[in-house]
Amino acid sequence: MVVPEHLQPHRLCRADIVAIKALNVNEDSSAGPLNFWIRSAYLICMHFLPSRFLSTTRRLQLRRSSLSVLSFILWTTPLLRGQGTDSRESLLPSMERYAYSNHRFTMEGGYGILHLGQKEFSGSMPQLGAAEARWGFSAVTPLKHDLAQLDERFAFGAYMRPQWAASAGPENSVQGDLWRFGFGARDGYGYWPGNIIILPYFLWTLEWSHWHPDAAGLPPADSAIVARYDSRLCFGITSESGLKVQFGRHISIIAGYQFGLMYPRFVFPEWVASFAIIATAEGVTGVFTSGILRDAPWLTPVLHAVLKGAFAYGYYQLTRSDMNWPLHSETPLTCSGLKLGISIRF
Repeated sequence: MVVPEHLQPHRLCRADIVAIKALNVNEDSSAGPLNFWIRSAYLICMHFLPSRFLSTTRRLQLRRSSLSVLSFILWTTPLLRGQGTDSRESLLPSMERYAYSNHRFTMEGGYGILHLGQKEFSGSMPQLGAAEARWGFSAVTPLKHDLAQLDERFAFGAYMRPQWAASAGPENSVQGDLWRFGFGARDGYGYWPGNIIILPYFLWTLEWSHWHPDAAGLPPADSAIVARYDSRLCFGITSESGLKVQFGRHISIIAGYQFGLMYPRFVFPEWVASFAIIATAEGVTGVFTSGILRDAPWLTPVLHAVLKGAFAYGYYQLTRSDMNWPLHSETPLTCSGLKLGISIRF
């Protein structure tokens, strides 16, 4: 049996929005804090109470009565404060945007031009055309001041070939296909002026790569470097900074610059000690962002993306020579370049 939308207990349904429209609620911006808590109490009571506590009929009755009480309080609050009833911050857009904050399944496809490198390699590393697919869950949570917060978790797979690159690269460069898979997360704050959400973001992945290079004709030193990766499953990390522009609820276009490392060998204690540095820096960034969000909210999206990207890129530069910096270790393979993509949120 199909349950009607207005009886479903754990989602913000169209019946709520229609009912609030019919109530013709007026809200003054000076009553914003009080109205925020009223709205929060309504959402908690109506959409997060487990269905086992109330029967479906009782939940519907409680919803209707609470809407009537809510409309009366929101209408009288400006009058009790001696203010007019001129509408400045509509209740309806906030509740419509609330539906975006649910984690929904997302699929993303992308193409990029990536450059492999190794600081001790004397020859030419290849330029690769990369096709990538990501699938996971995405949520955009509305905040005050027409801001939004992005949270995504995903798995991915990618395949890269020199033949897919925009240019063939140097004739003497190492050739070979590369594939990788892994998982990661994307986060950020953005601007939500209307039906478009502009989201500067930062992304990280943990991944495993397999490269099968052709080392024929290379000097012995370069051949030894390439042999460390030949037909082996190598662990690595990648960071990415970019911009995601979401149109409505479903379609987004993405542009970003990624940079990462592929380790010739993985020593877990040394990697944890090194990675703790960037993890701590990102934690500090999160605390700093919270303060900026409170005091200068319009700077938050840009500062959050810039600070996280700057810390990650600084860590990337330090680990290009010693993969487990500040501990002395080997020189890893690097992979960096531009990527474009499109995502669909279901």
